[in-house]
Amino acid sequence: MKKIILPTLLLLLAISVNAQVVINELMASSDSLSNLPDEYGEYDDWVELYNSSSSDFALGGYHISDDSTEPLKWEIPAGTTVPGNGYLIIWTDKDENNGQVPLHTNFKLSSGGETVLLSNSTGAYVDSIAFGPQVTNRTFARIPNGTGNFTDWNPSFGFSNDDVSSTNNLNLGKFLLYPNPSTDIINIQFDELPEPELQLEIINLSGQVFHTESIKDYKALININQLGKGTYFLKLTAGKNTLLRPFHKL
Repeated sequence: MKKIILPTLLLLLAISVNAQVVINELMASSDSLSNLPDEYGEYDDWVELYNSSSSDFALGGYHISDDSTEPLKWEIPAGTTVPGNGYLIIWTDKDENNGQVPLHTNFKLSSGGETVLLSNSTGAYVDSIAFGPQVTNRTFARIPNGTGNFTDWNPSFGFSNDDVSSTNNLNLGKFLLYPNPSTDIINIQFDELPEPELQLEIINLSGQVFHTESIKDYKALININQLGKGTYFLKLTAGKNTLLRPFHKL
């Protein structure tokens, strides 16, 4: 765990959460049981940012860091936008050094606890959160969403923290998603449906929704011709239970 001078820590904790974009949730320890792989199929740490405004917010040139003495540690790429009332996931996995882009940092969170900082292009702090030891596959999240204090929570990756409870099981059962990557069609095949009806959404890394439909059968074909090239998430929801799976459009 990093040592932080007390006055600096107090200053960071005093930063207003009334900023348009805030740190909303983080996961500092993850494995395959989280059902939240990145677009490379790895189960890594992540930080979720939330835009509380109804207007899109350009984050290019802002910075994320885990070190108060180095607030400009990782720069958010130019052209990165958080949609109005939307979310942005940044993978804090130290995999930028391994060529993973665009939203993979050059540092990794410590499951033993540390501080995450968000600063603007000038290095001025926008938001920060100090956290203690974390449990694998649990998150540290603002309750109420976007404004509240942080607490131990179940992952609400890319959507409101208020939409899940601290006791929900997010496992929606096993299913196949193929071919992945794909150019035009993806197939979904369930071993068994966890609910009579599932809501399906296709979202991008910024949380923007491109497609929605209901799933009532064990198999479904989804046309992705309309999508641009890149990485997307298939989001399945049954009540308050949600599961995400990445896929790649060629």
